[in-house]
Amino acid sequence: MVRTIDLFIAAGMRASPELDRRLRAASVTADVLERQRRLWDAGGLSNPLQITREDVVRCFGPADSVSDKALVYDLELWPDHRFEWVGCGREVRIKDIVRPSRPVRWVSREEMWMPRGFLLRRTPSLPRWIPKEVRAVRDTFLPWYHTVAEIETVFGRPEGEDGWGQALEWRYSSTDDGTNIVFDFDFGLLREILATEGQAKSWNPSAE
Repeated sequence: MVRTIDLFIAAGMRASPELDRRLRAASVTADVLERQRRLWDAGGLSNPLQITREDVVRCFGPADSVSDKALVYDLELWPDHRFEWVGCGREVRIKDIVRPSRPVRWVSREEMWMPRGFLLRRTPSLPRWIPKEVRAVRDTFLPWYHTVAEIETVFGRPEGEDGWGQALEWRYSSTDDGTNIVFDFDFGLLREILATEGQAKSWNPSAE
């Protein structure tokens, strides 16, 4: 039986052939995922601004690694990875859909816990520097293996970012032809590397 944390991740990820392959190999059907979604909604996990440490442990069981600010679970569908939940304090800033440039301050009665997402179990060997060129980036980082941690190690924080949690994009200005390099993540796991035009800068809560 696949661990509950794996089913939670799979149910929240966007569809892809890679995800389908892993689910088939573990005999996980769409009905199983839909049933789990309903259970998590009933358990309070549908609102990421109201999840507590107790909610995480109640839904997924004891973590494999525990600290005051983190709960880390080993994964079965992704055996090279672990999944981390982190305590974020009682206050966060979230993007206002009507006024994207003005984040909204959200204060909770209890400390909020959010999924930081995928972590590699073993630290990979990476170059200290690579040019911000699409070809070099694609030769270095592997979709469905590397995570936000490895991208940040090489390039630092993004010039622009959109989304959070399940669907996140990091953007960097390319140095070769003026395009942007876009890293597309599912729960912090690299999904795709894209090249787009336009400014890389967008609303970035970490820069404010």
